Amino acid sequence: MTSSTELKDELLRQNGLSPETLSRQDREKLHETIQLGKKRVRRLKWVAGISWAILFLAYFIALPLTVFIKQQHTPESPDSPLFIALSVFGLLAFILAISFIVAVVSTFSLIVRGSSLRSRQMEDIRLSLRDLENEMKMIKQENP
Repeated sequence: MTSSTELKDELLRQNGLSPETLSRQDREKLHETIQLGKKRVRRLKWVAGISWAILFLAYFIALPLTVFIKQQHTPESPDSPLFIALSVFGLLAFILAISFIVAVVSTFSLIVRGSSLRSRQMEDIRLSLRDLENEMKMIKQENP
């Protein structure tokens, strides 16, 4: 089994980054990737929140509508309250289904993107610490 340092170095190599230190260009690229990741996570938070809100709103509107439909008899005409209630209920059922799918997918995507962003931020911190360590070694070597 490999150590965590070897695993981190291998992950950096797979992402096209040097495991030792990053050049200024690579560091800017990493920071740009982190900023884009933050924007994506922020958008996904909004999408997930809005889709869950729509889901619950549609559910709590559909709930009393089902009680109304059960109390009524068969529809007599397209203008009857039962016919309108059934039409609205069908639309709400469609909205419920779509918003449930969007809510679940966006929440899952938010979790995955968030963990990916955290790992990139940790790599940035680790690389910064490694750069500082290398600079301190160079200073020690210059001033014995």
